[in-house]
Amino acid sequence: MSGNQVFHITNGDATAERMLAAGVAGPIIVWRDMLHEGPVPAGIPLPELSRLRAEYVASVTGSPLADVRAQFDERDGLLADAVAAGQIVLWFEHDLYDQLQLLQLLDWLGSHGGPDLPVTLICIGAYPGVARFTGLAQLTPAQLRTLAGHRHRVTGPEVALARAAWAAFRA
Repeated sequence: MSGNQVFHITNGDATAERMLAAGVAGPIIVWRDMLHEGPVPAGIPLPELSRLRAEYVASVTGSPLADVRAQFDERDGLLADAVAAGQIVLWFEHDLYDQLQLLQLLDWLGSHGGPDLPVTLICIGAYPGVARFTGLAQLTPAQLRTLAGHRHRVTGPEVALARAAWAAFRA
């Protein structure tokens, strides 16, 4: 992987489609997991948790287990590629669905990426001119492009807080 490649991680397919339409360059990883439902036990690493979560997601969505496992395996592999590339942009919003995914990612990145990994975050709860903001997928490609200038460099203390929150959630 090239150290100049930027990986983007977001919460859903609709947001990823908007990001592509906005011309976001680099691989986009979609984190498809509703962590606020089902088991998220403590003490197991991401590959094992992903297998457990894939079983749960398949059971509640009716999707074939093999397909969900393949999506989670691909996602986890791309996450490792993102760390190797060294540049990651997290695109999330204010709701519980996204915030739990963000905690999971920051926990994993904190334990695998080291303190100097350049991770930036775009996380909004509102957008100017949008009366009832519900998520990034509701924005136009032009509106999404404006968010790139508002990236926040994730700090060590923020990662530590996220790791503590993720551990508390899983306890």
